[in-house]
Amino acid sequence: MTQPPDTQPPDTQPTETAPPRPRRFLRSRRNRFLGGVCGGLGEYFAVDPILFRVAAVALAVVGGFALLAYPVLWIFVPRDDGTGNPEPLPVWRLLGGREGKPPSAGRALAIVGVVLLALFAALALFVGAGWATAAGGGVVVAGVVVALGFLAIAGAIAGRKRARWLVLPALILALPSGIVAAAGVKFEGGYGERDYRPVSRAALPADGYKIAAGSLWIDLRDTHLGAGTTTRLPVHVGMGAATVIVPESVCVQAQAKNGAGVVNVLGHQHGGVDVDYALSGATSEAPRLDVDADVGMGAFEVIHDPSEARFNGPHESFGPPGFHRDDGDRFPLTNRACTGA
Repeated sequence: MTQPPDTQPPDTQPTETAPPRPRRFLRSRRNRFLGGVCGGLGEYFAVDPILFRVAAVALAVVGGFALLAYPVLWIFVPRDDGTGNPEPLPVWRLLGGREGKPPSAGRALAIVGVVLLALFAALALFVGAGWATAAGGGVVVAGVVVALGFLAIAGAIAGRKRARWLVLPALILALPSGIVAAAGVKFEGGYGERDYRPVSRAALPADGYKIAAGSLWIDLRDTHLGAGTTTRLPVHVGMGAATVIVPESVCVQAQAKNGAGVVNVLGHQHGGVDVDYALSGATSEAPRLDVDADVGMGAFEVIHDPSEARFNGPHESFGPPGFHRDDGDRFPLTNRACTGA
C-alpha cells in the first residue's frame, strides 16, 4: 500500500494589521465654503461641519474671535491633498514655492506687500464701518452688506467660485456695525476733551452736554442751584468718558445707560454690557440735580471732588469686565443732601 508523501502544512504567519493612521487636522478639500477650516474640523471630529460654521459665526459676532482664528488656521493648517496627506502650507504656496523649489525673493516681497496692504484695507474698512454706523450711516452700511450677500449668492448659483470671497468684506463691514448698533453708540457733539464750569442754571445747555468721542469734564461746584429747585442735566457720550462733579449740598438723582463700560454714581459702580442704573428716592428740599446719562461705550461717573475721579485724569481705573462694586470704604462718597441728614 502506497504511503502518501509526507506533506508539511504551509507556514502560516499571523497577518499583521497596520496600525490605524493617527487622525490629523487638515483643511477639507471637498467640504469647504471658504478655506475648508470648518469642513476639516468636522472631518476630524466626525461631526457635521455646519456645527463649526454656526459656532464660527457666533464667535465672530461675540468678541470677533473667529475673525482672528479663522484666517490663522487657514494660513497655517495644510489642506488635505485627497489622500489624507497634507499639501504644502498655504504660506509656502502663496509665496510661489513649489515642491523642491523655494520662492524667489522678489516674488515673496511683492506678495508680502500685497498682503499687508490688504490687511490695512480690511482694518480701515472695519473702523470705517463702525464709525459710519455711529455717525448715523448704519442703513447705508447694512445696504452694502446685503448687496454683497446677494452678489455672493448669485455668483454661487452661477458657478463662479470666486464670488464667495465677497463674504469676507461683508463680514468685515457687518461685525463693527452690529457691535456699534447694539451698544447704542451715536456720534453727537464734538471730539476730543471738553471742560465745562457753568456758574448758574441759565448757563446749562437745554439739551445737555454731548461728546461724540473723547472726554467730558463737567464741574458744577460753582453752579448756583436754588433750594427747592430741580435741574435736569442730560449727558451724552458716544465713545469715551464723562465726569460730573457736584457739591455735597446738592441732591443727586440719576438715570444712566451704558452700552458697554462702567457707570459710577457717588461710589456705586456697575459695569459690563447694557448697563442700566438708576438712583432715586429724594425727600429733602435741597437743590436737586437729575442726571440723565447715555453712553455708547466708555465710562460715566458722578463725584463730589476731582480727586475721586476714576475715569478722567490721573485716577483712571476701569476695573475688570463685569465690574460691580460699592467702594464706600475707599471713596467715602455720600448723597446726604437727598435726605437732609
